[in-house]
Amino acid sequence: MIEEEINMEEQKFMPEGWNLADNEVDEELERKVTILTEAMEKNETLEGLVTMADSDFNLHVDLDGIKGIVPRSEVSSTVEADGLPRPVASITKVNKRVQFKIKEIKRENGQVTVVLSRKAVELEVRDWMFKNLKEGMVLSGIVRNMEQYGVFIDIGGGVTGLLH
Repeated sequence: MIEEEINMEEQKFMPEGWNLADNEVDEELERKVTILTEAMEKNETLEGLVTMADSDFNLHVDLDGIKGIVPRSEVSSTVEADGLPRPVASITKVNKRVQFKIKEIKRENGQVTVVLSRKAVELEVRDWMFKNLKEGMVLSGIVRNMEQYGVFIDIGGGVTGLLH
């Protein structure tokens, strides 16, 4: 049997991903991880789109191609008797943008997973409110729900106020 080496430039079909050199992909991933690491070190509040809530009610967030996970325990600071947020707190966030802080960046088998916390943002906003909010202050917000007894307004970081 005669083996003949074929030049890949002459081959009609290329294997998937052939044109992306591994080091180019690695460099782009490292650039993104560096940005996320700096945000974590500076304790910055970031925002991303929730793509899914899994069967354990963890939120999956797209971080420009890197997997972000908000564990159920970090979805909200408001918890039930079991110490966890209600499942609806996760389900209602799917296909919406949420704010979060980065808790940890994990590397395993060439994959990067970023552990996120919405609860940390909520607690920071509430802390700011209790220290700085004064009667007569004007805040920006988004009306989230209207009831006969008042209007619920999102003032940021997942904190909602009731206006009578």
